[in-house]
Amino acid sequence: MQFAYDLHNYDLSGGPGWVTTDHYDIVAASPAATTDAQSALMLRQLLAERFGLALHRETKEVSGCRLVTEKVDGRLREPKAAGHGLLLGRNPTSGQRTLHGNSAKIADLA
Repeated sequence: MQFAYDLHNYDLSGGPGWVTTDHYDIVAASPAATTDAQSALMLRQLLAERFGLALHRETKEVSGCRLVTEKVDGRLREPKAAGHGLLLGRNPTSGQRTLHGNSAKIADLA
């Protein structure tokens, strides 16, 4: 299902109990020039026809973190001068918690 619908494991929720316990080997062939997108479409059709798979997509809020850098090229570099380490904060508008680092050690972040 992850390949057929371009999902990560954490994207899936709900469904009957066997979704996480039963495993199947699907052996299928496609023409050599088939793209990944075409293979995914064929797999979606197979899952619907042979397994009766029906699903729906929904948007939901989840907790999470992301590690980003303010560098234009996205690379981390050695600091040029000592910084203030890690600072915890909260966005007054959204309530979102933030953690900012300037010359912080990765060990402190972990």
